[in-house]
Amino acid sequence: MTLEAKESGGATHPLHQSWIMWYDYQRFVNQSNPRDGLHKLSTIADVEGFWNVVDTIKPASSLAFGANYHFFKDGVRPEWEDPANIDGGKWNIRIVDEEADKIDSAWERTLMGLIGEYIFDPLERKHQGIECIVTGAVLARRRLNTRIELWCNRCFDDDETVKDIECRIREIAGLEVKLSFHPHKKSIKSTITTLEAGSDVK
Repeated sequence: MTLEAKESGGATHPLHQSWIMWYDYQRFVNQSNPRDGLHKLSTIADVEGFWNVVDTIKPASSLAFGANYHFFKDGVRPEWEDPANIDGGKWNIRIVDEEADKIDSAWERTLMGLIGEYIFDPLERKHQGIECIVTGAVLARRRLNTRIELWCNRCFDDDETVKDIECRIREIAGLEVKLSFHPHKKSIKSTITTLEAGSDVK
């Protein structure tokens, strides 16, 4: 399924960066080739196109358990191995099922921060170039909790920077929750180990 932007009948407001909304459903994903289950919904190049997509697709809280939305810069695939992601990682925000009413607001606020490129604006003076680290975001709907993941192209080992980033992500999402950071290379290594272990089972 691909969504086409509606004719606005007037001037559009171009985004500085085009984005792509993807979708997959883990129940039907071929684990040996996850790309098979990844579907491109729409390329978003202007504000009007963004709201068209947001208003057309299912709200995040209505997704089936196991389904995911991926919202990434045009040219970056929502995969750990993509060159724009491989040296980075992701910040995870977990929203427990009892707070499901917060999912839609937090996801929409995160998307708006991405297209408006203001997620890390307040940190720019202190941490030069930090706005450019974000490559995309993922909404992962699960039975016990829902994750919002903010993906970036680098990792940080400086506690002050990490603390500042986490505070800003909470502010953007409108949630007071604990965040965790996961480097992609660690995830890739874990996946390879799991696959190798499986191939040894006869």
